[in-house]
Amino acid sequence: MKQKTKELLKKIIPSLFYPFISKYYNKKVSKNLIILAKKEIKKNFEINNLFPENKIIDMIKLIRLDRLDGHINIQEKERDIFIYQLRFYRLYKFFKKNYPDMLKDKIIDVGDASGLMLKALGKKGLAVNIDRKTVEYIKKQGIKTEIGDVENLKYKDKSFDYSFCFQTIEHVKNPVKALSELSRITKKRIFVSIPYKNHTIILPSEAPDHIFEFSTEDFIKIARLAGLSCVNNFPINYFEPIGSKENKGSYFNFFILELK
Repeated sequence: MKQKTKELLKKIIPSLFYPFISKYYNKKVSKNLIILAKKEIKKNFEINNLFPENKIIDMIKLIRLDRLDGHINIQEKERDIFIYQLRFYRLYKFFKKNYPDMLKDKIIDVGDASGLMLKALGKKGLAVNIDRKTVEYIKKQGIKTEIGDVENLKYKDKSFDYSFCFQTIEHVKNPVKALSELSRITKKRIFVSIPYKNHTIILPSEAPDHIFEFSTEDFIKIARLAGLSCVNNFPINYFEPIGSKENKGSYFNFFILELK
C-alpha cells in the first residue's frame, strides 16, 4: 500500500478496523498489479526471452523467500514473479541505453542470485554470492561465478570498471563496510538497488531476511561514509523506463554511485 494512502486511512478509519481495510486494499492493489504485469510481459517478447518465468522461479527458490512452498497464496506468488521480471528488464534497458560500452569493461555483480542480468548483457563479468548452491546454479547458466562476501571481497583495488549490487545491502550487518568494499574494487560507477522505503527501519533480530531498510536520504548518507557520492537515484517503476523520480508503487530504489 502506498504510504500516503496508508496515512490517510489511519486518520479516517478507526484503529479497530484499519488492519482489515488495509488487508483488503493491499489485496486489490496486488490483483491489479498482476493484471497489468501480465499484459506488459505478454506484449513484450524480449522480457520473456531474457528473463523467463522459469528462471525467476529458480532464483526465488534459491534466495529462500518461501514464495513457492504454500505459505502464501497464488496471487502473491504470481505478483513476485512478474515484479522480478519487470525489475530486471527495466535495469537491462537502462544499461543498454545509458552505458552501451559497458560490455567492453569488467563488471562484477555482487550478491547475484541468478546470473540473469549478466547473461542478458552478454555474459561479460563475474557473479559473486555468499551461498554455495546459488554459485553452483549460476555456473550452470554459463556465467563465471565465485563465492564471496560483500563485506570482505577478495579482489584487488580497482579490479572492475563497474559493480552491480542489487537487493543485497539490506541483508548485511555492516552496510558501510559493504559499500566501502564495492568502492575499493571499482574504477567507475557502482549500481545499487535496495527496498524502497520512506523511513529507515532496523528489523528485529528474529526477522528472517533483511537487517536494515534505508530511506533514500539515509542511504545516500551511508554511501558518503563509504567514500561514495550519489550521481543519481530513481525508483524502479514497473511500467515505465527508469528515470522518473516519482515512485509509482515500486518496491525497488535504484542508486548510481561513484567515488567522491
